[in-house]
Amino acid sequence: NNTANRPLSPQEIDLRSGWMAISYLTLETLERLEGKKDVFDGLEIPDDIREKFGLIIEEKARQSLGLEASASSPSGSQNDDASDPQAAAIISYNMKIISLTISNVEEGREANNFQTLDEDAVGPPRPNIPGTY
Repeated sequence: NNTANRPLSPQEIDLRSGWMAISYLTLETLERLEGKKDVFDGLEIPDDIREKFGLIIEEKARQSLGLEASASSPSGSQNDDASDPQAAAIISYNMKIISLTISNVEEGREANNFQTLDEDAVGPPRPNIPGTY
């Protein structure tokens, strides 16, 4: 069910499943580029998601990790439906999901990096809330 307290339509299920697959493909790509093995072994990501977003995710992950760009350039297939406003909105949101997934991984690593502790041993940046520290 969604927030309207009704079952999701097949289109909504497909859309949300696609978002999850994009997130997992991004995580899998980051782990692979870092040389970590079998972290996502057995993960089934639909072929159409791999084909449509694999190269884009690869490039964004390489940029995040400070690696050289790959010999392949990102495919233009994600722009095939650019004349359709609804498809363009979905594609734009998919790109945001890729960027947010990478950002969350980076922030999680920073938060768990104890070498970044500051003078009061609190750690990475935190909100300035008066009276909390």
